[in-house]
Amino acid sequence: MLNLKKRSLLNKNGFTLIELVVVVSIVGLLSGISMRIINADSKRKLTEDAVKQSNMRTLADSLEAHRTSEGKYPNNTTDPNPFIKNWPAGVNYTPVGSPPIMDFYMYIQSSADPAKYFKYSSSWGEIKKCTITAGLGTCL
Repeated sequence: MLNLKKRSLLNKNGFTLIELVVVVSIVGLLSGISMRIINADSKRKLTEDAVKQSNMRTLADSLEAHRTSEGKYPNNTTDPNPFIKNWPAGVNYTPVGSPPIMDFYMYIQSSADPAKYFKYSSSWGEIKKCTITAGLGTCL
């Protein structure tokens, strides 16, 4: 009779506590790793930066078209401009020199790296990622 009880205890279906702890630990480790790999917030910020750069490129093209048409860049963001209907929020436009404005730079803060700025200068003709905002030709 004692042998039957031992045999029935040994044939019992189910998991031991150790097995459950190991499985839960592995699942927790895998979910932690996947959260670092699939970090939605950082992906969103990188997407925002791509949109900012695209908007800045479109804005720069519009300002260059204004210069071609009018012979100068706008004095400020409120000047009537047939090429720019709405100035994007967050973009800082800085004309350089006295009217007629022949140079400018503009910048916007990066979402992914708040210590960096996307900066376009009329002297460069391209967007660069900089740590400072001041100056026409400066980018560090």
